Amino acid sequence: MPKQPRACQHTTLQLEPSACAARVGFTPTAATELLAAAELSGETHHDGVVGTAEAVVKELSAFFPAPLILPGDELAYEPTEEGQSCHEWLHETERNQPMAKRGTLYVASVPRIDPEVKHVETWTRPGAAAARKTPPGDASLLQPPQAEDIIDFLSAFYHGVPVKPFPQQLRFVAWDGETDREDVRNGMSYIGLATTRDNNCTRIRARTSPDGEVFPKQLNLEDILDAGIEMLPGDAYALLLLVDHDLYESDEDDFCCGRAYGGSRVCVVQTARYHPALDAHAGIDAAHMWPTSHCKTYLDKLCRAEGISVASGGGRGSAAAAAAGGSSSSSSSSKPPLRAAVDAAVQAAQGSLTGKTSTVATTSGSGTPAAGAVSQADQEAMGRPSPAQRQRQQQQQGLWLSRLARTTAHELGHCFGMDHCVYYACLMQSTASMAEDVRQPPYLCPVCLNKVAHAVAGELLPGTRGGKMRKMQQPQKKKAATTRGGSRDVLRAAEAPETTDYLIQRYAAIADFCGKWAPHVGMFAGYRAWALARIDSLQGGSSRRSPEGPEGRQVIIILDD
Repeated sequence: MPKQPRACQHTTLQLEPSACAARVGFTPTAATELLAAAELSGETHHDGVVGTAEAVVKELSAFFPAPLILPGDELAYEPTEEGQSCHEWLHETERNQPMAKRGTLYVASVPRIDPEVKHVETWTRPGAAAARKTPPGDASLLQPPQAEDIIDFLSAFYHGVPVKPFPQQLRFVAWDGETDREDVRNGMSYIGLATTRDNNCTRIRARTSPDGEVFPKQLNLEDILDAGIEMLPGDAYALLLLVDHDLYESDEDDFCCGRAYGGSRVCVVQTARYHPALDAHAGIDAAHMWPTSHCKTYLDKLCRAEGISVASGGGRGSAAAAAAGGSSSSSSSSKPPLRAAVDAAVQAAQGSLTGKTSTVATTSGSGTPAAGAVSQADQEAMGRPSPAQRQRQQQQQGLWLSRLARTTAHELGHCFGMDHCVYYACLMQSTASMAEDVRQPPYLCPVCLNKVAHAVAGELLPGTRGGKMRKMQQPQKKKAATTRGGSRDVLRAAEAPETTDYLIQRYAAIADFCGKWAPHVGMFAGYRAWALARIDSLQGGSSRRSPEGPEGRQVIIILDD
């Protein structure tokens, strides 16, 4: 039997862009501009005892590394793209300010398929050729992520904003209205997207997929978004539409995973392309999805494959990478945040692959982890998957959810008025491929985070009856923070201290959600470890943290003002 290759140990983690950045002409944003971009006033006041802007950004990089900039990444194609600062976002005329009477996020479940168009269900199944490298039995057992789980995630991610199911069940129905001769000549067909209450029906174009081996047909996302605009509830801040079908936007597109009409407060995200069965087809390296995407060995390998020279050591990037690495044997409290996230993700992946559990994990109808114990002998006798297969299935189910969750938060971010981010590795980055998509983080960088914090803690909650958050003051010049407490004080100074309570509660909600999936999903395990480290930093240490709660989860004590 051939010797199996040794799994990557992710020994060194990189905080700065890869060697590809210099090749394509990407210039990282200067430290003073990074700090100014995170301020609503557009100004930064980094002088004094906290040191230089470079020192502050260096401290921030432990949590918020720079974008990776790998060959084929969006910023490698568009290296001069400009970012949107907090000041620019605040004064954007097309930004919709959330308010009590229009502050709810609605999530519409995947449309049901009427019997008369039952054939469109086959359009959601990955083609055999594209999914041929999937482990036997996995693909057929997976079910698309459920809206209930997405609602739970978004409730944590946009903590403080009500997130509710859309009150109507959408349906795909036969279209018996007008047709376009040009569409018919081009092989286009139609289905209808109908609501249950008012009987409105919107024509949705369907075309043959350019890469037909993946999915046979695709739906036009512009038509779906037009339908969303028509059905937007009066009290909605935004509406998210989920579909299980592959999507496209223009004739030139191969596919599109999601799109938002931010000014119109609607967005649509598909589940289809995130199916784990398509990973090999999409060129996804399962061992190097976030947070392990910051593995220096992996980044250097991708650069060398494109003929890009990689420095052997001694440069600024190498020093930053080494500083981020930490030791896998270090105690969790002493690990750098990214190292803690990587170790948690690796542990979750190893547990799911080896089946190191005493029971066979299952999921409830909503996809929430549950547990049940069935012996392997009984499983085999009944012709059911073995415990190892079921464990693998749950891991794949959670993996699918983690990918969809990221993109739903991203598209809703556009509804909050946020443009694509170029400042840091960030959930609001643009992406050029599925491989790049899974390398990006699930968190918001300091710039994008302060936008959401102001929209929620500064605009929405103060106007809501019973809101507990202090109203954010108008941007003003801040006194320099003291150096006592090291990087923790620097981080608080750079992140709008008047919203610290909101940020802590938000991270606690995220950690709680991720904890439900962390035992077997690397992204959620890593995000939980990262969020707990952020809480510790914002609280100035462990003085406000209680002992560990049930199942080893730390319970965060929030002190309301």
